[in-house]
Amino acid sequence: MKRLLMAILLGLLALPALGREYQSGFGFSLEASDDWLVLTPKELKDNPELFNVDKLKGGSIDPALLEQVVGMVRSGQVEVYLHQKTSDARFADNVNFLTQVGRLPTAASEVKGVCDVLPGELSQAFGRPIRMYQCGARQVGKAAALQAEFDGMIEGTRSIQYQFQKSPSVVVIATATAKLDALETIRAEFERMIASVRVAP
Repeated sequence: MKRLLMAILLGLLALPALGREYQSGFGFSLEASDDWLVLTPKELKDNPELFNVDKLKGGSIDPALLEQVVGMVRSGQVEVYLHQKTSDARFADNVNFLTQVGRLPTAASEVKGVCDVLPGELSQAFGRPIRMYQCGARQVGKAAALQAEFDGMIEGTRSIQYQFQKSPSVVVIATATAKLDALETIRAEFERMIASVRVAP
């Protein structure tokens, strides 16, 4: 759950690498339009100054969680895609990917249990009431997935998240976060990205 919260907290950066089909360092490929700027884990690790969290400090976000996220970004444990057409001075609409060791819930009762506790955990981490718009089991290609949509960490944003099993012991967490006025554009592109995911054998 902590990794899930860290994945949601990512959402602020900028720097190069464009392309239609992108081979992730996490062992899968996906298609992304040229509107996305890709920041690889190596670029993030080699350029820690790109990740400026000063504007998040002192707010309602759990400071320990914020420090964990900064550590993950600066150590190259995250891939970030920035939407170049919708991002502006208010917020960089983004998609981020990270992996964690674990197994997703598969039984309907387990999925319901995760979905029932998630709003409370997000509200505690973000320091304000967080509304859950949807949460449940989905498919990503041949892989079972957990999908959720909820208020973003920063007010005026919303996050859409997919978690899917990459291997028996590794889960990929993909989170899109967008300003409300860009949400439908980012949603459509994120859904296409997720539908294009191919896991390396």
